[in-house]
Amino acid sequence: MHSRGRIFSLLCSAGLLPGLCSLAFASGPGASHSGTAASSSEQQPPNAEQARALHALNRLAFGPRPGEVEQVAAMGVSRWIDSQLHPGKIDDSALEQRLSEYRVPTMDPATLMQNFPPGNLIRQALNNRMAVPSGEPQHAIWESQIAIVRQRQQLRAQQQVQPAWQDAQGQVASTQGMQPADAMMNPAAETPTLAESEQKLYADLANTSMVNLPPQQRYKALLNLEPGQIQEVVRSLVPRDRPAMLAGLTPAQRETVLALLNPRVVVVNETEEVRLLRDIYSERQLQRVMTEFWLNHFNIFANKDEVESWYLPEFEREAIAPHALGKFEDLLDAVAQSPAMLVYLDNQESVGPDSLAALRRERAAEYMRMMQSPQAPAAQRQPQLGINENYGRELMELHTVGVNGGYTQQDVIEAAKVLTGWGVAPPQQGGGFQFNENRHEPGDKVVMGHKIRNGGEKEGLQLLHILATSPSTAYFISRELAVRFVSDDPPPALVDRMAKTFLSSDGNIAKVLRTMIDSREFWSATDTGNKIKTPLDYVVSAVRATNAEVAQPYRLVAELRVMGMPLTGTQQPNGYAMTNDAWVSSAELVSRMNFALGLACNRIPGVTVSVDQLLGQEGDPSAQVQQESRLEQAILHTPASPGIHQAVLASLDDTAAQTRAAASLALAGDAGGNPFAAGLTRTASQPAEAQDAVMAGLLIGSPEFQRR
Repeated sequence: MHSRGRIFSLLCSAGLLPGLCSLAFASGPGASHSGTAASSSEQQPPNAEQARALHALNRLAFGPRPGEVEQVAAMGVSRWIDSQLHPGKIDDSALEQRLSEYRVPTMDPATLMQNFPPGNLIRQALNNRMAVPSGEPQHAIWESQIAIVRQRQQLRAQQQVQPAWQDAQGQVASTQGMQPADAMMNPAAETPTLAESEQKLYADLANTSMVNLPPQQRYKALLNLEPGQIQEVVRSLVPRDRPAMLAGLTPAQRETVLALLNPRVVVVNETEEVRLLRDIYSERQLQRVMTEFWLNHFNIFANKDEVESWYLPEFEREAIAPHALGKFEDLLDAVAQSPAMLVYLDNQESVGPDSLAALRRERAAEYMRMMQSPQAPAAQRQPQLGINENYGRELMELHTVGVNGGYTQQDVIEAAKVLTGWGVAPPQQGGGFQFNENRHEPGDKVVMGHKIRNGGEKEGLQLLHILATSPSTAYFISRELAVRFVSDDPPPALVDRMAKTFLSSDGNIAKVLRTMIDSREFWSATDTGNKIKTPLDYVVSAVRATNAEVAQPYRLVAELRVMGMPLTGTQQPNGYAMTNDAWVSSAELVSRMNFALGLACNRIPGVTVSVDQLLGQEGDPSAQVQQESRLEQAILHTPASPGIHQAVLASLDDTAAQTRAAASLALAGDAGGNPFAAGLTRTASQPAEAQDAVMAGLLIGSPEFQRR
């Protein structure tokens, strides 16, 4: 088990969780019991309007922050919901200020590739098919990556191992999940090592010149290194000293230094970090919930293609977020013309068999056959161009009408013909959507009984309109929304009403949501707390509930990976499941409890929680029952169930167990290079503080908090 993953088991073995361990595994996060059951604590359950506010914040937002239940109740739940359905009227300037240092999410694909080049462009530059940018940071990054690729190629040629095509695959695979600190700790694992004498030279250079320089001089020195040298300079440092290379640099300078090591790390990390920070800190919570819903509905796997990651910032910024509460057809059009989707589902490779491009290829192939002998190897002949059905199929099965929507395999083929020519421009031409008439299949098509006349690019828009306005699409999307917001098996009558609104409002997503929110099913007591939070919901809601300050969001991105829900990390086009059974298991419970305790005990570097602020100033710190009850109010906003309440208190009754637990936490934080070691160490000399933090962690890990 990972060293940080030992925290939960260490606390159990220390005797700190005698009741909660068995209770949690016996009940599981999906156990059915009311979170508002009577508790042995003295606190009172929330009043009716506060209960509505809590339910709304748990379902339509990523959970409440401290004091937010009371604020929404005082504002009026209906008024709050109305404001969330119109996010443009909500001031989110504080979030934008927080995100101002991140450049990647604001760049278009062409600019991103210019600043942080992917491997295919580096190889083109290496082969003199592309000019290297002249600007100082960009030039240094490109030359550094060219040197790395050249070193790899030379080493592989010498060793006569690994075919050349694996170079790109290796570069992508080696950076999956890599974070900024990881890039410094493990610089370009595939880079060939230099001779021992050269390593010593770089070690002397790093230790005597680099780390000890003032930030601006250090940055200049790094830029002026010979291409490829930064790998050895960083590798020569003691691992704990490597992050010092970034100390004091501006955000743009840190980006540049990390890009010298690996440009993809910068692109992926900033994309995921900003996405998570928006979920945590945005005041436009419903828009963020719906943005995550559509990012999952129109799922894209970041590692599908060597350049896929470079299209994702624009995908969320331009295609998803602006249309998350708008009209479904506008959203569908934006997704269909997004380079990210066209690359992910291979539509840019699709060529009509009777298109001009195919005819030209066939003539060229015929000429080559005439010029070659009959014995010429088949490998020398160019491959046939053809239709790729991937996007046409997923467009209907997953994005619109659903698997039972009434389409046939022939409809898939016809839809794929309609979409031929929909592709992506080269980076030198902006890297955006491009319709290539030469690749488009001419002639009329028939999709699901609808005749689409020959019309080039307009055919695709007509197809999208047919699918977006289909009754099957209205039902399919409405049911997906009801599963996300109401229950795993939503009442058919509710789905029917939502689908009717979908059709009558021309696919207005906000109006469909309003129909759902105004229903008695949405507010039904039997459906309160019946949805298990996905790992993303859980992590974001825990950070919001504790009012944590997130200085290193990539640490939370890593936590999602541990819990089995990496952002942009599922390969299947249908995204992650939104039903309870996908997230209920003993392993899931352990990973969530580990996270909860790590968060509350400040064991996650760069994420700071003040339990004292959650508790406020009133009360006797030595009164465990009072402290636990106040934490229930702060974190759960309602009394915990009697079983959880008693288990948390019982786990803190034994002073000796508390001392052993504090020691266990300290050991877990210091063991094996654990990232928790950078957090605050709890010791036996701080028993009251340790008790409060552990109580908060247990409540965050409780079944009550894991349900929405």
